[in-house]
Amino acid sequence: VTLMLMDEGMDTGPIICKKEVPLEGTTTSQMLHDQLAEAGAVLVRDGLLKYLQGDLKAYPQPADNVSYARKITKEDGRIDWARSASYLDLQVRALTPWPGCYTDCKLPNGKMERLKIRSVKPSEFCEGEPGTIVKSDRDGLLVATGQGALEILELQRPGGKALSAGSFLAGLPLPIGSRFGSDD
Repeated sequence: VTLMLMDEGMDTGPIICKKEVPLEGTTTSQMLHDQLAEAGAVLVRDGLLKYLQGDLKAYPQPADNVSYARKITKEDGRIDWARSASYLDLQVRALTPWPGCYTDCKLPNGKMERLKIRSVKPSEFCEGEPGTIVKSDRDGLLVATGQGALEILELQRPGGKALSAGSFLAGLPLPIGSRFGSDD
């Protein structure tokens, strides 16, 4: 989080002070948002006062390593099961809660439904084509990826509430061999 002076450019003004927030291996964007909000409040409270009292001097931002981040869209949440389990873990954590990650699945009744994937954990185990359900029981749901497998910890049907994989499967069993991300 950076406290900076405004100028004509986009995020180009001099820096007054900044605070870094560490990322853990399970941090979601919502968790990061909350940590950054707290750090920002402390910077405004303490840093702004010190700057106004003359105890902090603004310094120019470095001109190198500047990058532009494009706007995130709902389409960014579509899960590509050909990607690695570790990549998909990062994708789900980065896009939780908005826009959220999703996959299409043919239900046992033959209807296609879009499921929101809310929490996952990468796994080394993998037998099957990417997107294939390789484990589906009260203990959880495991889906093959391009490299490794992804344990689905929490998912959600349209209009429903988020459920643990075990609770979800108790109400809507998804057989082993079913595919996510396709209409097969």
